[in-house]
Amino acid sequence: MIHPLPLASLIALSCSCSAYEPDPAQASPLVTLPPASGIGGSTGDPTVTDAPTSTAARDLGGLEGGAISGEVARRDAARKVVRSGQVSVIVGAWEPFEQDLRRWLAEHGGHLSELSLDRWAGRVGHGAVTIQVPPDELDPLLSWTAETVEISHLALHSEDVTTQWIDVEARLVTSRQTEARLLALLEEETADLAEVLAAERELGRIRGEVEAFERQQRALATRVQLANLSVDVSVRQAYAPLVERPLAEELGAAWSRSLAALAAVGRGLLLLGVFSLPWLAMLGAGGLALLGGIRLVIRRARR
Repeated sequence: MIHPLPLASLIALSCSCSAYEPDPAQASPLVTLPPASGIGGSTGDPTVTDAPTSTAARDLGGLEGGAISGEVARRDAARKVVRSGQVSVIVGAWEPFEQDLRRWLAEHGGHLSELSLDRWAGRVGHGAVTIQVPPDELDPLLSWTAETVEISHLALHSEDVTTQWIDVEARLVTSRQTEARLLALLEEETADLAEVLAAERELGRIRGEVEAFERQQRALATRVQLANLSVDVSVRQAYAPLVERPLAEELGAAWSRSLAALAAVGRGLLLLGVFSLPWLAMLGAGGLALLGGIRLVIRRARR
């Protein structure tokens, strides 16, 4: 049985498909999106148009009518929007805020992905939290935060990744079709050894591309399915008013401090004396020996 497409041609064709880049000057965009309105983007449906069929897609016998991009666009017509934000809040105490936040997240399908605390004098003075929630729960979370604590700063971001999603999906479909073609061709017995080895090398490269595109798609899906909110938490210091103490109490405190200082000085002197005793004994013995030697020299000189 003779395959309708030679093995060498198929390998060259797979290289051209994996490196395919649409020319914006010659092809219309895959997806035309209406402008987003407000933070988080609008929910309007994108207008989907079919891109011209590439020569590689036609030769591979893939989806008819160039419709790799078109079919992917129709299947993923919903906009892919990544939502994120940063908020700074001021709380009276950290522990009640953390408990209420964890309770709210458990009820709304969110969780804390990162947590960092700074403790001052035995209490939390500052915290940094990264929260992941479903995109639809981001606005309710901000409303709950505004009702619960004081917000000092807020910034929200929305990134439309629909075109990026469609592009990755189209490349993934193309690579999988090429992989299937190569596998089918390797099962035939008409190809010679050189062609089989070349096909196996090309198959390894195509499988690497498939895995890379799958990783990109999973990463995009995670970003789309979960909104990230970075929360900077400042704990308000408790106010302690200054209270003037009575004179008798201040005199007693001064007397106590003076006695404590005197006791500390006496203790220091005592420790110094104990520390100096061995040195004094050694110096005294050396001094007596030196004095005896001097006297002996003087007596001999007189004789």
